[in-house]
Amino acid sequence: MDNAQIRTQLTASFLAVYGCAGDGNMIAAYVQVLGDIPVEVLRAAYDKVLLECEHRPVPAVVYKAAKGLVEQNSGTGKLTWAEAWQEIEEQMRINGLYAEPVFSRPEITEAVKAFGWRNLCETLSKDMGIVRSQLKNMYLEICERQENAKMNSYILGKNKLLDSKINLIGTKKP
Repeated sequence: MDNAQIRTQLTASFLAVYGCAGDGNMIAAYVQVLGDIPVEVLRAAYDKVLLECEHRPVPAVVYKAAKGLVEQNSGTGKLTWAEAWQEIEEQMRINGLYAEPVFSRPEITEAVKAFGWRNLCETLSKDMGIVRSQLKNMYLEICERQENAKMNSYILGKNKLLDSKINLIGTKKP
């Protein structure tokens, strides 16, 4: 059985649980949208979604499940805010005001830089709750922006628009 047949069979079996196994258009749509996911990861993502979703999920849910599985396995996922804050506190304790902090993820570095390392280190303990909340918002916005940028690059690349002479609003580049 070739890769396309395996994907179609996997998808039909997945959708059968939700009563949609006979819908060839739906199967084809799932296969097309999720076509870049390796078969082994797709199988695992389908298993995960079957255990977590009571109603038929859209392909985006399967994609997020696959992405989460890969990120967890490779250690490339985003840190939770609690984990990021723990790193920030540790760097404040180790380095203090005068040494350059080193963080495990670029999004933490970007959030701390945007807030200001000196400002963070000089915050009074009574104000640390407010600062932590502000920094959390910055960190989460940076993470969301990075995820959005990655998805946009993926979609543009998949549709061969990144290197074309068409920009995002549909006009031709000079």
